[in-house]
Amino acid sequence: MDTGRWEAIVDGMFAKVYADSGDHGKAIEHGESSARLRHWIGDSDGEAYALTALAHCWQGLGEHDRAIAHCWQAIALGRASLGNQDDLAPPLAVLAVSLHHLGRIHEPLACWREAAAIYAERGLDTDAAAIRRHLRQRAMTV
Repeated sequence: MDTGRWEAIVDGMFAKVYADSGDHGKAIEHGESSARLRHWIGDSDGEAYALTALAHCWQGLGEHDRAIAHCWQAIALGRASLGNQDDLAPPLAVLAVSLHHLGRIHEPLACWREAAAIYAERGLDTDAAAIRRHLRQRAMTV
């Protein structure tokens, strides 16, 4: 029985390919389809991943309010998940960038700190170090 899972996965892959090539419009189209399908089949972890990818696309278009809305949805799904909450770091990092672009000061710092801590706990030292470097740069400009 096909539940739509494979279609959601393929749409997610297309979204990533289009985003990487700079075609944010096509990326958003496929990302929205992936998020919708994942929601429909009850895959909240996959839905959170798709929402984070969508947020990144909106961010690339300078639509930071939309990016923030998608990040908050992804974070809410991640925090409610009975599964692995380690996946909260990516939406937190994307959220921080959009908050920063909108001129907010303290909220992005808190998001980056939490993302760095999650990456460090997972043993993703390179990702944690990159965010910590970013935090140090931001702290000097505050």
